[in-house]
Parts: sequence; C-alpha cells; structure tokens
Amino acid sequence: MSSAKKIVRFLISVAVFYAVSVAVAMLVYPRALFPAPASPPPIPPGVGEALTARAKDGVIANALYFHAPDPTAPVVVFFHGNGETVSYDLWRAQNIEELGFGAMLAEYRGYGTAAGNGRPSEAGLYADAEAELEALAADKHVEKKRIALWGFSLGTGVASEMASRGWGCAVILEAPFTSILDEAEHFTPFLPNSWIVKDRFDTLSKAPKISQPVLVLQGDSDKTVPFAFGERVAHALPHAEFIAVKGGHHTDLLDRDLDPIVQAARRIINSACRDPDPK
Repeated sequence: MSSAKKIVRFLISVAVFYAVSVAVAMLVYPRALFPAPASPPPIPPGVGEALTARAKDGVIANALYFHAPDPTAPVVVFFHGNGETVSYDLWRAQNIEELGFGAMLAEYRGYGTAAGNGRPSEAGLYADAEAELEALAADKHVEKKRIALWGFSLGTGVASEMASRGWGCAVILEAPFTSILDEAEHFTPFLPNSWIVKDRFDTLSKAPKISQPVLVLQGDSDKTVPFAFGERVAHALPHAEFIAVKGGHHTDLLDRDLDPIVQAARRIINSACRDPDPK
C-alpha cells in the first residue's frame, strides 16, 4: 500500500472516530448536565412545608418551605446543584434558619419529589424557579423585597437568571461558573461544544444586569468549576463581594471557611432585605 493511501486511511479513521465522539457527546451531554439521583433519601415526615406551584408550561413545580422566625425576617431560596435533590439539602435549611431567616429549598423538574414532572432543561428550571418564587410570595405571603437567593453550582445559573428578572433582594453564588459552554470548553476543548451544549446558563452575560448585592464564594482548589470562573463572575457583577476560600474544593466551602461566609451572608441579607430600623 502506498504512503498516500495509508495517510488517507488514517485521516478517514480519525474523522470517523471524531464523528463518533461528537455523536456520543451529544447523547451523553443531557445526562452529564442533569444527573438527577435515581434514589434520593426521603424527606422525613414533618420536615418543612410542601409548596406546590404550576410553571408557565404547565409543569408542576415543588419546593420545601421553612417559616421565617418573624414576619419581617428575610426568606432565603436555595437552588441546589445538578447532582442533588432537596432531600440532600435539608442541612442547608437548618443553616439558613440559624442565620435568623426563613428558607425555601427549590426543586427542579425531573429531580426528587418532582421526578415525574418532565425532563430538566435550562428553560424548564427557570420556569420552575419563577413559579416557586411567585408561589412563595403569593401563597406564603412573603414580600418580594424579603426574598433572597442562594445558588450552588448549577443552582448559581438559576439564581442568576432569577436575579436578572428582578427577584432577590440579595444573592449568594456558591461556586459559580461563567457558563456551561465555558465549562465544556474547559474540559473538552477538542469538541464542537457550541453545537453540543444547548443549555447555556450564561451567568457571565447576565451579570451586568444584576443590580442586587451579591456574595460570590469560590474555592481556589475547585476542580469542577475553575477558580478563575468565579473571579470573572464577581468582577462582572456591579455590586459583588468575593470570598476566595483557601484550599476550598467544589463542595466544601462552608466546611472550610464557615464563620467568614456566615458573617458576610448575614450582613448582606440583613442589610438588603430588611426594612431600615425607624429608630
């Protein structure tokens, strides 16, 4: 066989391999972005109060509500990461309550108690979140000016979108990415990610429109979301405070630097989400 034919065969093999890789990535991508746990732990009886809403596309949205200690206290709405459900984050509600606030743990379609409520997607998660926030304001009589937002990982994309729509007197972004496309480019730069990634969660482009005070938390040893991504988000936000957690990974920021984070979160939320003391 001539050298030219060998080169042609080699190039064809490479092209076929690449095409197959792209096809596999397109099939795997939705599950990689939304890996909802198949058997999450149950929510114990009597823990929280179920809140049900209907998203604009007709899908039922579920959340778990924990009453504020008094009628003037802020309520923090928590949006979890892509590999969790509300039942994994009951400790979050406890931590929020210890700050003196009410809490709501928002669930996504296809996850946990909403596992049968459609497939998750960027548009779907936004629709669920807005329906849950509207229900919190209408059904639980929580004034919009008292609702704060807290997002972790994928949840930072949801929290940022809600903030850009005017929700949230204050916002906390824990391990935020700039966008899912940037994440894909970081981990698989050899793939045509702009074709593959349909759900963008482009927080960086929305950041300039978010006028609320924002606390950004990022670990400098995070292997899931590069530290530089959190820095870029913080720099793009008009009113952001940035806490870099030394040695922090993706899921252990509160374990490593709890006191400074708690103090900053309490200060920002109280300042932005409570009426000034008339005295």
